Amino acid sequence: MGPPGPAGVPGPVGPTGPTGPTGSGVLGAAMVHTNPMSFDGAHVGVPLPPIQVLCDSTERLLSGGFSIVTTVQDDLKDLSVVQSEPADNGWIVEVVPRATITNPFVVTASALCVVQ
Repeated sequence: MGPPGPAGVPGPVGPTGPTGPTGSGVLGAAMVHTNPMSFDGAHVGVPLPPIQVLCDSTERLLSGGFSIVTTVQDDLKDLSVVQSEPADNGWIVEVVPRATITNPFVVTASALCVVQ
C-alpha cells in the first residue's frame, strides 16, 4: 500500500447557529447538601442501602462526592464505593463491603449546588 494522498478540498462553511440566551455572567449562591447515614457494621458482599443526595428544585448540580468516617482506620480498605453519574439533579452513592466490618462507620453523600 502506498502513502496517503493529499487532503481534499474543504467543503463550504455552514450557516451560523442560533444565539443562546444572554446570562448575567454571575452564578448564584453555592449550597452544599449532605445526606449522612450511620451503620453499626457490614457483612462482606452485602450492599448497603443506597444514599441519595439532591439539589433543591431552584438549584443546579455542579459536583458531588462522598466521605466515609470509620472508628477503625483499617476498615476503610474493606469498603468499595460506587457513585452514580448525575441523575435527577443529584447523586446516588452505594457502598459494598469487601470484608465483614464489626465497627460503626458513617457514609455521607454530598452535592454542591448553585442557585439558578
